[in-house]
Amino acid sequence: MNPIKILEKLKGAKYHEIATTINSRFYGRIGADTSVDVMAEDWDSLVILDACRYDMMVDLAPSNWNVQSRRSPGSDSSEFIERSYVGRELHDVVYVTSNPHATNIPEGTFHAVEYLLDEFWDSDYQTVMPDTMVEQTLKSHQKYPNKRIISHWMQPHFPFISDFGQKLRTTGIGEKSNKAEYSEAPHPWVALMEGEDIESDDVVRAYIENLREAMGPLRELIDKMPGKTIVTADHANLTGELTLPVPLRTYGHPSNFHKKELVTIPWIEFESDSRRDIRSDEPQTTADLSDDVVSDRLESLGYV
Repeated sequence: MNPIKILEKLKGAKYHEIATTINSRFYGRIGADTSVDVMAEDWDSLVILDACRYDMMVDLAPSNWNVQSRRSPGSDSSEFIERSYVGRELHDVVYVTSNPHATNIPEGTFHAVEYLLDEFWDSDYQTVMPDTMVEQTLKSHQKYPNKRIISHWMQPHFPFISDFGQKLRTTGIGEKSNKAEYSEAPHPWVALMEGEDIESDDVVRAYIENLREAMGPLRELIDKMPGKTIVTADHANLTGELTLPVPLRTYGHPSNFHKKELVTIPWIEFESDSRRDIRSDEPQTTADLSDDVVSDRLESLGYV
């Protein structure tokens, strides 16, 4: 019997688990040799929107933004971080982040790392909010005026923060999954993959609204940060695209899964006549986050 026919006899989560594993091996072979090296690009400030699709940014960006695309080196945050930062000395950069995977970056990679996952965590929304990212990024620039700044936001990644998205949180789509294949997928995308009783259109709408909620604060940061700013993403997000060789509508952002829609990211450059005077200095010691805080944030953001 055709192996696909055998798989089709399986129901729900088991089929999706096996299909995702097989398909990831197929897409994982697609190389990253044409991907962007964000650290080699020319910028004073780099704003990274987590899990932001290129086409979604095209739809929501102001008409005067020149939204281009680039290929990400990774299909999830861990892979992006590993291929963009690890093994390098980036001592002219301060990294301001709300992504818990940043704790895997070796000490001494950046001049300084500003973790926002503890003191600036919003317990109601279970994330770091866009307004907080603006405030803390500007404070970091004031503290380190001669450093390049990376500001890594969690939006539009789940949890959903719009009024509509908040309503979805009570519908049962927040069930945890311990499947390794889904360890990088937010909870609602897991629910869709596993055939839970949730409408994909509702989840996609809440995902789009997450970016819409972030656009106002993002424009504020761009206006207030001196020098050249680039806005991009670490990876995108699948919203039901057909993946192969095992036919499967796939959601979220599985690791090492280099499907075009998942690694195509927005790239928007905001030029400035006045550039910052950037210099490299010895790295500072970063205060560690407790394992409990990191574990809790990973769970809240749908990673475990």
